Amino acid sequence: MERLLSSQHAVRPIPDEKLDEVARRIGVQTDLLAEVRARARIERITGESTARFPAGKRVKTYELYFPNLIYEAWCEECRFRGVEGATLLRSIIHEFLLSDRDLAPEERVHLWYWKGRRYILPQNDPKKYRLSMNIPYGAYRALQLRARKMKTSVAVLARTFVFEAMAGKHPTIPLIEPRVMYDDENRYLRGRLDPRKGAR
Repeated sequence: MERLLSSQHAVRPIPDEKLDEVARRIGVQTDLLAEVRARARIERITGESTARFPAGKRVKTYELYFPNLIYEAWCEECRFRGVEGATLLRSIIHEFLLSDRDLAPEERVHLWYWKGRRYILPQNDPKKYRLSMNIPYGAYRALQLRARKMKTSVAVLARTFVFEAMAGKHPTIPLIEPRVMYDDENRYLRGRLDPRKGAR
């Protein structure tokens, strides 16, 4: 309930006749989606939220720059899923950090290489095609630690997750906002052979 309440599906416009379809797509009961949307509407009206951003939680804005054609394909995927790009990427990262998954070298996307062709960032206006995502500092540090353990970078992980989503992976991932994530990297796993494995 709380994860759904903090997602775009709780607040974005959805025609009544599309509610069943959206509920099926995100893997929840129509009644639950309708209840969450009603609750979110009440919170907006009264200003009373049960999912407030914890005081003191620090947030980093992470930006990922795209080649234009890949950015358009990413936006199309997000439109199909009915979610903001930042929310989708943040949700995949959160799920990744809560798992002990490691990315094999062949899974990692080091360059913007898509459909047999390498793309480069536009030189005239690189900021035009970018994803800007808010993430707690603790979660970002956890992502850095996971990347360092795999001898790669945060950008490589982010690109990999983008291409996974565009390939249709993570179809029913819970969608989350920054307030749901942890601001303590020790609450996340650090990959396989983690002595804290199983902790949350």
